[in-house]
Amino acid sequence: MVNNSFGIPEKTWVKWENHARERTKKHIGLYKKYMDVIYPERDNTNHDLSKFTEDFWGPYVLINAKYNFGFKPNEDQEKAMALATYNHILTEDHHPEFWAPEVDYDWTAKDRTKNVKMCDCRGMPDACLIKAVADWCAMSEEIGENTPMDWINNQFGKRWVFTPKQKRFSLDIAEKMWKDEEL
Repeated sequence: MVNNSFGIPEKTWVKWENHARERTKKHIGLYKKYMDVIYPERDNTNHDLSKFTEDFWGPYVLINAKYNFGFKPNEDQEKAMALATYNHILTEDHHPEFWAPEVDYDWTAKDRTKNVKMCDCRGMPDACLIKAVADWCAMSEEIGENTPMDWINNQFGKRWVFTPKQKRFSLDIAEKMWKDEEL
C-alpha cells in the first residue's frame, strides 16, 4: 500500500486502492490480448507499469476513485491527478504526446480535444502506434462506449496531428485487433 497523503480515510483508501490495482491489472491483461494479435511471441505484459510506482500510484488511485466511486477531488488532489497523468503520458511511448512533449495542454480538462494546440505526432514510429492501438482497444473494451476505430477517427486531426498514412496504418491495426470484438 502506498502512503495515503491525501487525507482519505484508511478503510476507503484500501477499498479504492484494491479496486485501482485490479482495474489496472485487467487493463494490462486486455492490452496484452490485443498486442498478442500482432506480436504473439513477445512478452506483452510490460504496459503501464509506471502507474504502480510510488510517484504515480497515489494519484492513480484517486483517478480511479473519481471515475468508479464518484470521488470529488479537491483542488490539490486534482492537481496531483493531472500531474500524474501528464507525467505518465510524457514518459510512456505508447502515448502520442510522448512524441510531442512541447504540447501545451490543460491536463485537468476531461476533453483534451478542446485544447488549442494539437500534438504533432508525425514522428511516432509504427511500433509505438501499434502499442497505442492496443491501448485504445483495451480502453474500448473496458469502457464499452466506442470502438478503437471510432477513437482514432475522433482524435486524429483534433487532438493529434498524424500523417494520412499513419492514420490508415492505425485504423488497419485497430481493425485487425478488434475484429472479433463486439460492443
